[in-house]
Amino acid sequence: MERIKSNWKIREANYVENMLEEESNYNENLRRDLRRRDNISDIKINPDDDFLQQRQKERANASRHFRVNRRIKKAKLKYRFQYVSNKLLEGTDMLECVHGLIGEAERKLISQGFSKDKIEILRKCFDVDEGAEILNNIKEW
Repeated sequence: MERIKSNWKIREANYVENMLEEESNYNENLRRDLRRRDNISDIKINPDDDFLQQRQKERANASRHFRVNRRIKKAKLKYRFQYVSNKLLEGTDMLECVHGLIGEAERKLISQGFSKDKIEILRKCFDVDEGAEILNNIKEW
C-alpha cells in the first residue's frame, strides 16, 4: 500500500510539474512568476540606504514573494485536482466495463441453466451490488 501511495504521489507531482511548464509556455504571468520565485532571494539591499527605505524594500520583496508563491500554489492545486478527477473518471470507466462483463457473464450462466438464486448468492459473496451502487454515486456526483 505504501508503494502505491508513493507511486501515486510521484505521478501526481510529475503531472503537476508538466502542466505548470505547459501553462507557463502559454501564460506569460505564470512564466514571469516562476522566474521571480527563483530571483526574489537574489535581490540584495544596499546598506547605504536609510533604515525606512530598507524596511520598505524588504516588505515589498516579501509581499512580491508571497504573491508569487500564492499564484504558483493555486496553479498546483488546480492541476492536482485535475489529475485526481481524471484518475477518478478512468476508474469509473473501468468499473462500468467490469460491471458490463459481470452482466454478460450472468446472462451466459442463466442461458446455460444456472439458477438465479445461485447467481444472487455469488453477487452477495462478491459485493457486486455494492460496486454498482458506488458507480452510480460517482456518476451522480
